[in-house]
Amino acid sequence: MKTISAVSHSFLQSIHLKEIYAPRFAKALIEKKLEERRLSRSCKIVEINADSRIRTKYFSIGFFDTVHSIPDSLGILINTPNGRIVETGDFKFDLTPIGKNSDYQKMAYIGQVGVTLVNE
Repeated sequence: MKTISAVSHSFLQSIHLKEIYAPRFAKALIEKKLEERRLSRSCKIVEINADSRIRTKYFSIGFFDTVHSIPDSLGILINTPNGRIVETGDFKFDLTPIGKNSDYQKMAYIGQVGVTLVNE
């Protein structure tokens, strides 16, 4: 049976990603794993934050701060021609977090403009 690391290694080799987008903490973890497997040159790791925007041919992607046990966690808003998708991951409402708080104002705005699909 293959380990997750072995699957990730072969997965990265087979799909040839150009870029991986990740917040600062996740970027550091990914770079370390790629370095351990001698794949550090396999793709570029682009650091993102809550103010980052990514535009593709069909999608516009934005981010918002969330609170999680993992630092620098972000929710994702994907605008598509067919509607808006929000992915929050496993975040929590914490009124006294260590570090940044969730961006409740941005979350409320996203709710006001409407969401087609929420994946949490």
